[in-house]
Amino acid sequence: MSAAIKGATGQLQEEQERRARQDAWAELIDALDPLTGIPEEAMYPHQVLIPIRKLADLARQHGRDPSRISQEWLWGLRTRLGSNEWKPLQSALRQLNHFRYLSSVRPLLPPEPFAEPAVLRANILPGIPAHVADKYEEGTSQDDKSFKTAALRKYVSTLSESADPVAELGLRELPSPAYAIQVVRGRSCNKDGAGKIAARTAHDYLKAIYVVMTRNGLPPYAMKAQLANNRFLKQGKKQGSHMSPGARTFCETLLGSQKLTLTFLSLHVQLRNRAQELLNNFTADGRAMTGSEIEDLRSIGSVAAVCALETRGAPIRIENALALASRGDNITPICRVG
Repeated sequence: MSAAIKGATGQLQEEQERRARQDAWAELIDALDPLTGIPEEAMYPHQVLIPIRKLADLARQHGRDPSRISQEWLWGLRTRLGSNEWKPLQSALRQLNHFRYLSSVRPLLPPEPFAEPAVLRANILPGIPAHVADKYEEGTSQDDKSFKTAALRKYVSTLSESADPVAELGLRELPSPAYAIQVVRGRSCNKDGAGKIAARTAHDYLKAIYVVMTRNGLPPYAMKAQLANNRFLKQGKKQGSHMSPGARTFCETLLGSQKLTLTFLSLHVQLRNRAQELLNNFTADGRAMTGSEIEDLRSIGSVAAVCALETRGAPIRIENALALASRGDNITPICRVG
């Protein structure tokens, strides 16, 4: 699905064009490629080149060859990059520093090694010297931001149902100790009415609100006390330490049937065969595939690839699996599955 979206918006074509360029980045990668391969047979594993290719793609988007990149340049793009993008780019700079010993690589890089990035400090404790305080880098993922947004949305909707008029208040005024207690009471009492949520969700949402209050300098002690002492929220915390009922039912059903287990573990083969069957049918008469046919083929193929990764490769998050390169010259090694 990710590939289909990129294809429809032109991103895929742009990425392919950048990878095909014969420039200083291509020369740099060509110099490193012979050194990588299977760990037992090569000096470095294939994965070494993954962050370097990411850095090359970003630099090409901004018209910079390897000799014109720097930590200062990357820092200027920091606000546009998520933590999942920032870390591989920093890894690429460290690896390029390491490869300076190669005569084929050193002339392509800036004269001086890349410096370490400045430390991002979102929590500076008063009275603690900078050299003693732990490093804190902004590592908030998009999933975490979405979850906290959902928690705030539910927090506000719960308050809107209370007797106190809150419609005229701004969002910054709502996460206060007094309103937080109202929300806890509303959640604890509403176990069957409209808008009710499970104890597990209530605990997780209010814990997120507690974090938001703390980071915005609001006194979180009342909320902390509620999380520790409220019976409903304590029940939710306990539930959160176990597998959810839905996931448990799914796993018990799956593992309780040999037929279902075999079907589940062979989904990647079934879907791959289905994709191949569609491809043969679509191209049987030598015509070009339509847009909807390409979309169908890519959708099934993408799901097949993810199934193969999850059941026969590495158990990783779906969003990370979709971000892997599953075709082309820069295919991710883990994607080389049958």
